[in-house]
Amino acid sequence: MSLRMNPLVPPKASDKIELTDANMTIANDWSDHITVIIDNDSTMGQSFPSPVNLDSGATASGYIQASPWYVPGQSSFDITFHSGHKMTIDIGTGLYVTDASPPAFADGTVGAVLAPGQPFSTGTDFNFLFFDGPGILPPLINSFVQANLPAIISSINATGITIKVSDSISFNISTLQLDPSSVVCTYAGALPSEDANVWNANVVVSVGAATIVGSETISDQTGSLNLSITNLVLYAQVAFDTTFATKPKVKALQCSLDDYSLSGTLLAILEVLFPEIAALVALGATAYRVAGFINTTFNQQIIDAINSAIGNVLNPAVAVGKADPAKDMGSPPSSLAPSPTADLSTWMSTPQMQAKTLGQIKLPATHDSATYGLTSTLSQIAYPDIQFLWYLSDQAAPANNTWPVTVPPTAANPAYLGSYLYDFVMSVGVGSAARTQDLTILQQLQSGIRSFDFRVYFDTRDNSFYIQHALRGPLFQDVLSQMQMFLQANPTSGELILATISHTNLQGYPDQIAALTKLINSTIQPENIYYCAPDQGQQQWDFQTLATATLGSLTSGAPKIMFINGDGTDVTYPDTINNTNGYAGVPWDGEKYTVQDMAAQQGPALQNHTEALWSVGWVLGANNTAIIQSVLAALRGQRVWTLQPIATQANSVFQDFLSQYTGGSPADARFNQVVVDWLECGGSPSLPEFIIGLNS
Repeated sequence: MSLRMNPLVPPKASDKIELTDANMTIANDWSDHITVIIDNDSTMGQSFPSPVNLDSGATASGYIQASPWYVPGQSSFDITFHSGHKMTIDIGTGLYVTDASPPAFADGTVGAVLAPGQPFSTGTDFNFLFFDGPGILPPLINSFVQANLPAIISSINATGITIKVSDSISFNISTLQLDPSSVVCTYAGALPSEDANVWNANVVVSVGAATIVGSETISDQTGSLNLSITNLVLYAQVAFDTTFATKPKVKALQCSLDDYSLSGTLLAILEVLFPEIAALVALGATAYRVAGFINTTFNQQIIDAINSAIGNVLNPAVAVGKADPAKDMGSPPSSLAPSPTADLSTWMSTPQMQAKTLGQIKLPATHDSATYGLTSTLSQIAYPDIQFLWYLSDQAAPANNTWPVTVPPTAANPAYLGSYLYDFVMSVGVGSAARTQDLTILQQLQSGIRSFDFRVYFDTRDNSFYIQHALRGPLFQDVLSQMQMFLQANPTSGELILATISHTNLQGYPDQIAALTKLINSTIQPENIYYCAPDQGQQQWDFQTLATATLGSLTSGAPKIMFINGDGTDVTYPDTINNTNGYAGVPWDGEKYTVQDMAAQQGPALQNHTEALWSVGWVLGANNTAIIQSVLAALRGQRVWTLQPIATQANSVFQDFLSQYTGGSPADARFNQVVVDWLECGGSPSLPEFIIGLNS
């Protein structure tokens, strides 16, 4: 980036000023406190105070001056950022220059814009804007831009494009000459505003060179346009509502420009409609002055026009719920740190427990039990509410003269994200929301979990069985191996482990049904599998009939796994997996986002059910706001698992829930299983320990 005022020619007398000055701002887009150092001042008239200590989201502003023009020597200073990157800033006009070296850094952690202000007037000459952030967002933006820009250029040059700025102003672009690789987001950082649902993004984009040919219609007058620019650096601050209740809005806009040329009849029309442009032309419309007028005189008009265009392009916003789930559930826990889990590998193996009937036992269970091992690869089971994920592509859009961006995406017209952004969406966006457990199956077994929820599917890409929860998880073979390790470590125990297999795709692959049971039998020893065949002529048997069976009669002196078919009559297994319906309970509602809603659903059912074996699903969903907040936290360098704070809050109040709906005696509550997320979170003792303790 370089801004020069005829560097080889001394300034004219009419252009002379006593000094070059700037308003300077440094912004911290990190999630933590940072320190920025400014030193090595050379012939500066007034320097920026150093060091600069900034809390997360804070800015520091000040005024700087170069030495007067008649003092020999280039005025400059160094600025060292949180990442350790150092940038040298020159400031001056006439024989001297204003520029940054280097203008940006490859890791995207530093943003710099040396934006002309109001040259040769009462205002300052420049606005120096510096941004310091984690550098996570720039490669994501660049991934999308490079995946779509070649196709956009191809489409414009083939069919043109009309951009409606307002009811009276529109642009028609017929030709766009632009090297896609010259368009680079050099910096981007996002931080929350005072309203936690509204975030501000600081974005800096550079464009090496571009030529636009077309026309503009203003009111009833149309003029031709031929515009070329060189080394444009554009900064914008954009506010966006994570609930989508309002549309994105540009709050600030600044730019710098090395050179430009403008021809056509448009300029004459603009001079008539906007007297300020005539004044600019009379003064001498250098690139420096054009950028200065954009940044000052025309700034608010341009911002208003952009926001108007955004309003015309985007459909009316639809709110997805402002509620922060943690706030709705009462005071959040003081810490999300998980509770230490005790070794409860053999809690069912005492004589007292072996004498209890299954209807007398209360089990801790986990929901989507194997999501600790989710990958960034989509499974082959597309749930309707997230079908759009399967319409995202990690490829670049084909440059075939058609517009590449379709909203919403479809199978025929996917959204092209590029590989980097695609991987981020899957691993961070989807992965953060889909993860419900952090402990492996072996660790869960050792923590006392005795009922598991396995979403197993057959993947045709490699003909293997995997766990799935939108994303592909660990191999089911690995899950079974962990269970076998537990059995081998406790060979004489009387532990009964329930493993429900559901949400499969085996109805479409009936030849793989026997293959799944074969996989189980090849990993788990026969003496450790509990299987009850249905009566002759029946597909399923009633799980409720086990309510009066003692634990000892079910385990028969060796730990047992009872595999249960959770897909009902959609799939029937020939052996090994019990074709039974499992515990009764209220169907899970993914739209329950608060403990109050969940308690209102589960509480009356807990009091009034008539089944002998009953399950409480103590699991909350995450609304879109919570998911988006997790993604935004990741953009600031913080990995947040969407459901962890939600589950922590839910788990911490389960005892209160039982007291409320059992008259203060949780041990007498009529349930036999509690299904939870993030089992180790929610206080001490952990929720599994509390549930196990109710069996005493």
